[in-house]
Amino acid sequence: DGIIDFVGMTRRFLADPEYPQKVMENRLEDIRPCLGCLHCMDVRLQNKYVQCRVNPQINRETEVNYKKAEKKKKVLVVGAGPSGMEAARVAAIRGHEVYLYDKNAKLGGLLPLAAMLKEIEIHEITDVIKWFGVQFKKLGVKIKLGVDVTPEVVKQIKPDVIIVAAGGKHSQPAIPGLESAGVLGAGDLHRKIKPFLRFLSPQALEKLTRIYMPVGKKVVLIGGRIHGCETAEFLTKRGRKVTIVDESENLGEGMTGDDKALLFPWFDKKGVIQHMGVKYEVVSKGQLKITDKKGKKLTLSADTIMAALPLSQNKEAMQALKGQAPEVYFIGDCHDPKLIAEATAAGSLTAHKI
Repeated sequence: DGIIDFVGMTRRFLADPEYPQKVMENRLEDIRPCLGCLHCMDVRLQNKYVQCRVNPQINRETEVNYKKAEKKKKVLVVGAGPSGMEAARVAAIRGHEVYLYDKNAKLGGLLPLAAMLKEIEIHEITDVIKWFGVQFKKLGVKIKLGVDVTPEVVKQIKPDVIIVAAGGKHSQPAIPGLESAGVLGAGDLHRKIKPFLRFLSPQALEKLTRIYMPVGKKVVLIGGRIHGCETAEFLTKRGRKVTIVDESENLGEGMTGDDKALLFPWFDKKGVIQHMGVKYEVVSKGQLKITDKKGKKLTLSADTIMAALPLSQNKEAMQALKGQAPEVYFIGDCHDPKLIAEATAAGSLTAHKI
C-alpha cells in the first residue's frame, strides 16, 4: 500500500525464503513457522554452514530441489515425527502416492511433549505441527493415526517404498540395582503423559503440570545433556529440588550457546546441583551412590530418581520392517538419534532419493 519502503527479515527468512511471496498471495497458512530456537545462529557461531531446524533446504539447494520423481511410487512413511512428516511432505511434492502412519493419536511424534517441556516455545512448535497438517491436506497425503505398522499392515498397503521414522528407544543407564530401584525413565514419564495429549493441547497439559506431576519434591536426574538440562529446568519451575548427575563432564551437550549462557546461571540461582564426570556405583530405592570426578564417594538421596538420557537406535522397529518392500529406508531417531534439525534433514534427503 506504499506505507513502508523496506522490510528487514532475518531468521524467519531462513525458515521460509518465500515468506513475502506467500504474504502477498494471502497464503499465510503456507508460511513455514520459525521456531525461534537460534539453532541457525548457534551453528554459524561454531563456524559451520547455517542450518535450520524446520527448513533442510538451507545450504542444500542442489540436493533439496523438489524435482518431480521420474517414476511415481506408493510410499509408506512409518512415524509422524519431524523426520517422518518431512519425508511424507517432500515425497508428495515430488509426485509420489504417500501414506503416513503413526501409532500415536496425533501428528508430531515427540514434538508435543517437547512443546510442553519448553514452555515458551509451545506456540512455535505446535504451529509447525499444524503447518505440516495443512500441507498434507493440500498434497493429498493419506494419514492414518493410532495404528502400529506391522508386516500385516504393510501387506495390505503393498508399498513400493517404506520410510521408517518410528522414533528412537529410551535409554536406561547401566547402573547396578537400577531395575529394582524404581527409577523413573523418560519412557515411563512419556507413557504417563501421552494419554492426556489425546484430549489436551500441550499448552493445557503444561498448565496442569504446575498443579500435579507424578514426581517427588526431591529429584536426582541422571543425564546432563540437553535432555537432562531441559527436564531439570522444567522440574525446578514446578518446585522440585533437582540434582543433575552425568558421566560426561560437559553439561548441556546439544544445547545452543545462548541457552547455556542463560540456563547455567539460572541453575546456580535456583540451587540446581550438578555433579559432572561421575562414576555410577549403585542405585537403590531413594538413593544413588556415585564417585565424583575428584574420587569422593557420595550418596544422593531423592524422592524420585529419574533418567533423562539421549534416545538410542530403534532396532526393534528396524528389524520388524526390514525387507518388507522393494525399498526400505530408516531415518531420524529410529536410525541415528540426534536433534530436530538432523531429523528434518534426513526426512527431506531420503524423500529425494526415491
